[in-house]
Amino acid sequence: MLRLFDPERYPGSSEDAYRRLAEVNAAYAQIRGEARPEDPDPIDEGDTGGGEAAVADNLVRIGFISSDARHPRNPAVDVLASLLPEGSRIHVCLTCLGVKSNGHYECRKTSGSFSAVTVTRQDGPYATGDSVHAIARTEIVLCTDDELSWTVSKYAGHRMDEVTLYSIPFDDILGASVHGRKHDVVEVWIASGPRVSIHTRPRAGEALSAYIERAAKSP
Repeated sequence: MLRLFDPERYPGSSEDAYRRLAEVNAAYAQIRGEARPEDPDPIDEGDTGGGEAAVADNLVRIGFISSDARHPRNPAVDVLASLLPEGSRIHVCLTCLGVKSNGHYECRKTSGSFSAVTVTRQDGPYATGDSVHAIARTEIVLCTDDELSWTVSKYAGHRMDEVTLYSIPFDDILGASVHGRKHDVVEVWIASGPRVSIHTRPRAGEALSAYIERAAKSP
């Protein structure tokens, strides 16, 4: 189905192809038991992409994408609109250079397949205007009202990327700190024991760590 609705091969409009892909991803999430009651229903023919617009507004507001890159087909918008729970408000969103853990924690996770395209990124003074493959664009670490999340992407062939969003509720997080010279490494302590190390671009870790600290300690 994903190959059939590949926007670069689909005989209809690209907008229709993306709507169909959203339906396929939603159906797959239900089959895998990953859909949550608050997740949006598959987009119908008359939907103009309100979820994508809301995510784009969030990413523009926090400076992760520029206002002229907010098109719903922006890979970051596409991924987050599909994988985040409906209505999620994004407070921090940064490029993720890698995630490691020294123990096991059962994250909430949601997966989907997305068209692999080249895009222009803007996430602060270190990456403004550079063109990258979408797999780099969709490696993201972010904070919503309730959770710390990050994505893991891999190229699946046929011009498609497989992306999984992993999430940890702030209620399970004890705190965070930053270390590292070449790249910031944000270490996050989880109540059940493991420590998750998130690599970001230089100077981005402070913002991520500060938000995690505030959110984890809030009542």
